[in-house]
Amino acid sequence: MKKKHDKNLIIGSVLAGAVLLLIVVGYFWTPCDPEAMNASAKMQPPSWAHLLGTDEAGRDVLTRMLYGSRVSLLVGIV
Repeated sequence: MKKKHDKNLIIGSVLAGAVLLLIVVGYFWTPCDPEAMNASAKMQPPSWAHLLGTDEAGRDVLTRMLYGSRVSLLVGIV
């Protein structure tokens, strides 16, 4: 029974570490400006230029998620 708890701890730790790694990487590197709007790039699907696509204002979704994760981490710590 103890092995199941150890396995869950490892999986949870790996997931939490991956999220923290993304936040740190996003702090130093983001593919685009999070506030830059591009009217010709509205609602595009994922591509090499925009890995998670764009929103209704033409903003890069990945960049906005990386910037938003900073605020979420700060709120979680406080």
